[in-house]
Amino acid sequence: MMRGTVAVQFSSPPQSLLATVEGIQTVTVLTPEEGMRALAEGRADAAYLWGPSAGWLNNHTYAGRYQVVPTEGPAMSWHVAIGFRRADAALRERIQSELDGLGPWLGELAAKYGFPSGAPVRLAAMTDEPIRLAAAGAITGILAQAAAPAQKTEASNEAEVLRGRALFNSSCAHCHGPDAASPEKRIDLRLLRKRYGEKMDEVFSTTVLNGRPDKGMPLWKGVISEGEIASIKGFIDSVQQSK
Repeated sequence: MMRGTVAVQFSSPPQSLLATVEGIQTVTVLTPEEGMRALAEGRADAAYLWGPSAGWLNNHTYAGRYQVVPTEGPAMSWHVAIGFRRADAALRERIQSELDGLGPWLGELAAKYGFPSGAPVRLAAMTDEPIRLAAAGAITGILAQAAAPAQKTEASNEAEVLRGRALFNSSCAHCHGPDAASPEKRIDLRLLRKRYGEKMDEVFSTTVLNGRPDKGMPLWKGVISEGEIASIKGFIDSVQQSK
């Protein structure tokens, strides 16, 4: 299990990723410069920032004091490609030849600007195995579905939770983080049961259907169906933390 304090930029993929790792305390910053300052001033043990920015600052502001390494993870890298029509094979070959010739120069630029190099490291807590989800509990209050089956099989429960997870990630993750894991406790939906106890279901229903415009939460009543809201609620139930 990892331990320590990490400076991480607000609303970045690294911030969402660190929210899923236990034992990490984050220092939220708004820019790479602020993140590197937190590291230099001892307010953080490490800084998880965009590699080219961190590399440039390390080389030109901090005289190469730190080691900058790439990491693997969701949305951690972006591949760039050029598309050509089938009829433009000659043009493709010409451009490829030019890029090959520029290789040494590009390598020199990467070194000058401090781009991270070497094999990327992967956080120990991250795996490629599917997330094991607990079966969703019953949905109560105004989200209850009439004529619902008295019992569901474990397989159907898991399928419903996975459906809710997909719906959540497509509609809610931009504010609350992927899989409901936000580094900001006030919007971390994994803490709803801990925060509201027996009133969680009521709070969830009221908030989702009516919204909280003063806090930036839109209303979803009439935007997505009650069945979809129920699926999202089942997923939220499955990720609740007791500690």
